[in-house]
Amino acid sequence: MLYDVFDPNARGEGFKWLTDGEIEAIKSTAGKKLKRPPRYNREPLKPKAMFFHAKIEQSTMQCHPERVRLAG
Repeated sequence: MLYDVFDPNARGEGFKWLTDGEIEAIKSTAGKKLKRPPRYNREPLKPKAMFFHAKIEQSTMQCHPERVRLAG
């Protein structure tokens, strides 16, 4: 089967709310030219098209990257 697959290791580092300390650090480095500091840090996650060997048992398809064999 062909699906868009996200790297499970990168998902933990994707979207993150900034702490108050991180926001204050951004404000102090940017100075007065920064009107509204960012509240989050987001790295875009891009899926990759991958084939995998689908295993369907009792009307359930296993598709988690740890439980299937990716082809490619």
